[in-house]
Amino acid sequence: MTKTGFNISAKKGFQITFENGWTASVQFGLSNYCHNGFMMTKTSERGNRKFRKQETDTAAPDCPNAEVAAFASRDHWHRFSADANDTVKGWATPSEVVAFLQLVEGFEPWSGDRC
Repeated sequence: MTKTGFNISAKKGFQITFENGWTASVQFGLSNYCHNGFMMTKTSERGNRKFRKQETDTAAPDCPNAEVAAFASRDHWHRFSADANDTVKGWATPSEVVAFLQLVEGFEPWSGDRC
């Protein structure tokens, strides 16, 4: 079982693992569904297309919203809808992030023996 506590993830967000074994992820950097996710820190031109290059040594800047997700194991993620691929919610406001963290903290512990 994962220890409870906090984790900074790739300098673009954080994760909190609760006593119930669920981990909530809050991300607000490049490649996330948020305002910062689509900004370009560096670009290179290839024809008419621009490609983003993430700066791994720089923390994500302030952001008005974030991407949230929750998981109990590598293969068991919270679903935001009946669609199995809908495991993240983008552009969550600060109030929505706090509500989501409280929701995840209240999940039943995951034992790994049910879907």
